[in-house]
Amino acid sequence: MIYLALLTLVGLLCGFLLALIAPEELVPGRKYFLLLKHFFFLVIATLLLYALVPIYLYAFIPVLLVISFYLLNEIKLKNPLFDLAYYPFFLLPFFVIADPVLQIILATAIFLYGFPLGTLLKDDRQKS
Repeated sequence: MIYLALLTLVGLLCGFLLALIAPEELVPGRKYFLLLKHFFFLVIATLLLYALVPIYLYAFIPVLLVISFYLLNEIKLKNPLFDLAYYPFFLLPFFVIADPVLQIILATAIFLYGFPLGTLLKDDRQKS
């Protein structure tokens, strides 16, 4: 199970490598990467809400994630490192979920969230 959790972080690396391979596509694809990042964030929050509702102590985590995500976007904190802070919140409930199928689906969603995030991290570093 720990290997599956570590494998989710490979999405960041893949996104970063994609940005290195095709830097000319970063500017036209930025809006799509942002859209994908938002979509997979909501997918992960929905999966966590579905998986953790029986455990009342942990049920607040997905709600907290969604609220903080939209508050940070409203405040216009555009530092991409804030998006990396969500990974611990995604991975902590990952170890509590007992259903292995749901763990694999969640790991896939976290991997796919990291893919556009890694590309956007590389894009933001080039602008600086």
